Formats: sequence, structure tokens, C-alpha cells
Amino acid sequence: MRVPAQARENLIPINNVSALEAAIVEPVSCALNGQNLAKVAGADTVLVAGAGPLGLIHIRLAKAQGVRQVISVEPNQARHDIARASGADLVLAPSDDIADRIREFAPTASTCSSWRSAASRP
Repeated sequence: MRVPAQARENLIPINNVSALEAAIVEPVSCALNGQNLAKVAGADTVLVAGAGPLGLIHIRLAKAQGVRQVISVEPNQARHDIARASGADLVLAPSDDIADRIREFAPTASTCSSWRSAASRP
């Protein structure tokens, strides 16, 4: 791979890690940083909007950080089983009554106290 000279100082060698494993380091670190900023560790309930690749990372990280209930909202039904397999306790498609369904599942959850977007662009 060709790397511009000015970018070489940012390269960190990763020994004993396959290219496949190394490719996931950056998105996982970004998700973890976002969760640290939102103080997710040990939270009772977390809602993850979207169950694409980064959303699935967020689900797994939230569970690994001791979150008791993870709710995933995902419009693509094909991703619902993957979200459940990744640790989501409730997976919902967007709907007019979604707030009521979330309150029914997690009645002790407070209103949103912190919001961090995982989108690549605002």
C-alpha cells in the first residue's frame, strides 16, 4: 500500500494481528470513544439507532460495558435477527408508537440524558 509521507507518522504497527482483525480496530475505537463520551458503561438501558455494522458494534460494546438492556431501532427487518444475536434485548422497526413500546419495555428508563451520533456526517 502506498502511504503519503506526511501520513506515515500516524501509522502504528500492529504485530500478530491479521489484516482482517486490524480493519475493525478503527470503527471499534470510534464506537468505544462515543460510548465513553456518553458515559454508557453500567447504564441500565441504552438505545442504539440503526443495526448496520457500526450499530452492531455499539450493541456489543454496550453489553460488554455492563449495560443491562440494549434496545435497537432498525427499519431493515433483515437486520433484526443479527441485532438480537449481537446482544440487543429488544429490536424494533420505526413506528408511530415506538416511544410507547420502548417505555413499556423499559419503564424505569429516564428520558434521553445523552445523545451521540454515530453517523459519519451530521
